[in-house]
Amino acid sequence: GVMVLGLAGCGGSSDDKKEDAKTEDTAEADSTDADAAKEEELKTIGEKPEEDKEGVLSVKLKNLTGKVITGVAVKNEKDEKYPDNFLKDEDKFETDEERVLWFDPNAKDEEKDAEAKDTEETKEEDSKDAEAEKEVPKYNIQLTFEDETTAEIHTFPFGDTEEAELHLEGEVAYLVFDSTSQKKSFNTLETEQ
Repeated sequence: GVMVLGLAGCGGSSDDKKEDAKTEDTAEADSTDADAAKEEELKTIGEKPEEDKEGVLSVKLKNLTGKVITGVAVKNEKDEKYPDNFLKDEDKFETDEERVLWFDPNAKDEEKDAEAKDTEETKEEDSKDAEAEKEVPKYNIQLTFEDETTAEIHTFPFGDTEEAELHLEGEVAYLVFDSTSQKKSFNTLETEQ
């Protein structure tokens, strides 16, 4: 009987060692996880480009509409239709959540760029193009809410603000943002109505 006890005792002590090692490992893993979580970037809406591409627009949006947003789409005012939803299926932009919206206005215009290169040969058209270039494209954002209603924000200030708050007044969605060019805060409720 004594021997059995002795063996059990030995087993116990080596087990203890193993367990100690385990707890240390998990403690380390936990701390790195926590650090990673702190540094975690905000969720995105739309695809963040792999490289820093020129012309890609990004802005931090805060959902203060009081509703869960299930759809976000951006289009040039000249385009007739909105593209596909920038939010993936099942991905909801919760109330009070902040996300970074990425929008690459040039993603679909590659064909147009090719055409533009052709016209560069004729100088007259060049100057016309230059004039057209000056016109700042205006973008609209369409929001779709969990209750299936939609709201549109016109002339979104891409490039003129780093973060904007999305608000909703009745059926009207509007923005509150600080304009970098005009160094003041804007509320677009009146223009949206």
